[in-house]
Amino acid sequence: MKQNKKTFTKKTLKLIMAVTVSLLLALNFTACDRPMDNLFILTGHLPDGKVGIQYAVPLKAVHWGGFDITNAVKWEIYSFNLPPGLSLSESGVISGIPTRAGTSHFEVILRITDAKYVPKTQKLSITILEADNPA
Repeated sequence: MKQNKKTFTKKTLKLIMAVTVSLLLALNFTACDRPMDNLFILTGHLPDGKVGIQYAVPLKAVHWGGFDITNAVKWEIYSFNLPPGLSLSESGVISGIPTRAGTSHFEVILRITDAKYVPKTQKLSITILEADNPA
């Protein structure tokens, strides 16, 4: 009795793997029920500020899938504190007038306003310099 064995060639296996990976990527990048999977906080460095001088820097995030996230996100301080005199708006702007020199390390959290999604966090720091003394 002859056995009927089916074997795949290396070429066939590579093709199967390529199609599988393509399908998995397509499903992940187009899934509307998981928008946080493609959300990235772009701000990685903040400029220095000076005591007594207005500071205003927007935090930036992008969604790889092209969704407009402007009105769908909320920024918060996740851990530690901003320098004294500064605050973070829900729209993602760190602003105010710093009152003390020093470096503050903190973490921000970005949430989609629908609470079922996993938030993204980013560690940041701001250095506030002493004000220039006029000569």
